[in-house]
Amino acid sequence: MAAYVDPSEAREVRIGVGSDDGFKLWVNGEFIGGENAMRSLGMDTNRYDVKMQPGRNLILLKVVQGGGPTGWSLRLTDLQGKPLKCSVWMAE
Repeated sequence: MAAYVDPSEAREVRIGVGSDDGFKLWVNGEFIGGENAMRSLGMDTNRYDVKMQPGRNLILLKVVQGGGPTGWSLRLTDLQGKPLKCSVWMAE
């Protein structure tokens, strides 16, 4: 999954990731984290605080499929857990 996030100013955001099996996460080309796991999908199973720059930021999420169904979730909030007020585009 690839998406662009466009905050109006530089800020720290919390990225919550859920994945059915493992995943790897990058923001603006920087590896943020991942999990080598065999698990079912959940919301915000892993959380990362990331500094976003003003303007377009690229988020890449790769799900590492182990077997059976696959899926993912991604949530962006401020550090207090409130939804971000910014534009988001899914890349094609």
